Amino acid sequence: MESRNSASHPLERDDSILDEFNLESQRDVLFANTALFVLPSDLEGMPIVLLEALGYGTPVLARDIAPNREVLGSFGRTFKAGSVDDLKRVLQESLGKEGTLRSDAKEAQAVIKRDFNWPS
Repeated sequence: MESRNSASHPLERDDSILDEFNLESQRDVLFANTALFVLPSDLEGMPIVLLEALGYGTPVLARDIAPNREVLGSFGRTFKAGSVDDLKRVLQESLGKEGTLRSDAKEAQAVIKRDFNWPS
């Protein structure tokens, strides 16, 4: 995994507070610097945060439930609902594969923007 040692990076300062206002203003930075976004939720309708992460080209790991599978299609990784052992297994498999995960996420980004975007 890539190391980010720059003390000037906004997510590495000791005084960073990620309240709702700051989270909104730092969304691009957060998603761009996330090695793997994990969505452990077991109850979703349309997982907007999953769409959002994929829309930013962020690699994702989500619980294997129907709404997440629908959004992910062949992109992203899933773990068995209710299985901490499977979550641990998939996380371990993902270590050191940031380049591959990021490349897959960039492919997913185009699909998400095409299939789940609406005019503003």
